[in-house]
Amino acid sequence: MTEGWDAAGQAQDVAVVYHLGRRIADSDAWPQREADSEFAGRRAEVSEQE
Repeated sequence: MTEGWDAAGQAQDVAVVYHLGRRIADSDAWPQREADSEFAGRRAEVSEQE
């Protein structure tokens, strides 16, 4: 680091990324996919198990 700089900006970046990741992880929302997507069938299987 250069003299006079601190890591406050980096700490803010880490906090933003952490809170974003936490919000995604705690969410019940799932991505919406096209019906012909290669992932659509697997998501339907998982939804039935829940």
